[in-house]
Amino acid sequence: MSFGGEDSGSTLTERCATVSGRYKTHRPTMSLLPDTPDFRQILDSLTVSTDPGVCLIRAEIPGRLANGGLVVFPPLFLHSSQEGKIKLAALSRRLIESWQGTEHPTSAKIAEPALAVFSLLRTGYPDSLSLFNRLLESTVPVDVSHFAVFPGTAQEGKPAEFAGFRMGAVQSLSLQHRSTRARSDYFDLHGKLLQHRCCIESPIYKRAVMGFLDLFWQAPSRQTIPNELFFQVLLSYYEALTFSYAERMWQDLDDKQSIGGAAGLEAFDVPSLKRMPGTIFVSVYLNQTRHRWDGYVVPLALSMFHMNSWVGNPPILKTLNAYQADLTFPRSPTLSQVARFGVRARRAANRSDWAEALLNFTIALEMLFSERNQTGQAVSRRFAVVASEPVPEAFAAHRKEILSLYDARSQYVHAGVTPSQTAVESMTGLFEKALAVLVRLERKHVLHEDESFARWIRLLDWIASGYEAGQVPATAVLEEAGLCVVGGGGVSTVTP
Repeated sequence: MSFGGEDSGSTLTERCATVSGRYKTHRPTMSLLPDTPDFRQILDSLTVSTDPGVCLIRAEIPGRLANGGLVVFPPLFLHSSQEGKIKLAALSRRLIESWQGTEHPTSAKIAEPALAVFSLLRTGYPDSLSLFNRLLESTVPVDVSHFAVFPGTAQEGKPAEFAGFRMGAVQSLSLQHRSTRARSDYFDLHGKLLQHRCCIESPIYKRAVMGFLDLFWQAPSRQTIPNELFFQVLLSYYEALTFSYAERMWQDLDDKQSIGGAAGLEAFDVPSLKRMPGTIFVSVYLNQTRHRWDGYVVPLALSMFHMNSWVGNPPILKTLNAYQADLTFPRSPTLSQVARFGVRARRAANRSDWAEALLNFTIALEMLFSERNQTGQAVSRRFAVVASEPVPEAFAAHRKEILSLYDARSQYVHAGVTPSQTAVESMTGLFEKALAVLVRLERKHVLHEDESFARWIRLLDWIASGYEAGQVPATAVLEEAGLCVVGGGGVSTVTP
């Protein structure tokens, strides 16, 4: 895939043909949802609210920074009160499958807000199943340009240019023009504050978005869609999308200067620019609908201190305090080392360094699960026990997934193939489950002594052998291994 401007601007358009007044991307035949009661049940039960505890399952849509300022919106939660055979994760996978073959990023972090937008959009349509199938086919190519606005004042004069990028004061670039074309008041609200600041403007890229705006304006009962909440959630989708497209822009800039950089002529320190405190990153989406709404402006603000959010993000602090509860100091060497490399992996993922993230995750896991002359096979087997629900099928699926992640690591180490964002996100979710188990074991002092730790490793091998024979271990065995918590009238495998 090319991320260039002039040389890649038509890559997606060339694969598109007009259909129903817009575009249809030529890609492998996609499986639509069948008309079954199970699918209708979960689609009809999807709702969005600010209440985290309404229903059985949920996916959190993170709080947002809006208008380039410091306004923190409360988190929204996507709920389904009818969890049957079809899970919320299955709907996310269907969305992600529909993006394959297009240039739309394939990430669960984008699928969740997309499902939340659908849950509001369906209130304007008579049939949620047919609407969801329309949504699966709605991905369209749009024109996207990015503006990285830095805190410093720019020098006066004509903007500098390099490989389709332009550098200069905001007022000398195209942000105002493109915001006006998008029918946005963003520049009217913030132009005076930004006009003299130094800015990098990207080339215009062809990117892919879902056709939510077309579907909104075509809704037979649009008056029943809660407008304010719909556009708030839609902005969450565009923000999640923009984080991915912003990374592509930075990669494009880095690639275009790479030969000169190798010769000592690097003009842009891209890693530093991406993390510069006080930067506002604005993306403008144009030409995405033939209806009344012509564009979308998406501002992202970077925290001054790189905290997870302003005011320290109370939900994260609450979870952190829960992890700290009942843990003694000093920490066991095992937990300390695994946590240290886990932090390095997450920091690498936060700066989109997927290779470094995956390497640090695998180092942490090998320190935990491997023994002399045992690496991938032993780690995948034991890690799958820790990451799985207590059923043989889940163990087999997770072991296969872990082996594929190990293969991605090997492809990078031996062939220079950079791991995907999706691979790192998968590893992050699995690592969180392992960390939860370690916290349980730490509270029981299992990790402090070599003998008790070795006994735990042997227990994992025994459980794995049982899964491979189609047997489920007793609850007491799972509890001893730290794989579940018994109490409160039931058994839970959730993170403590």
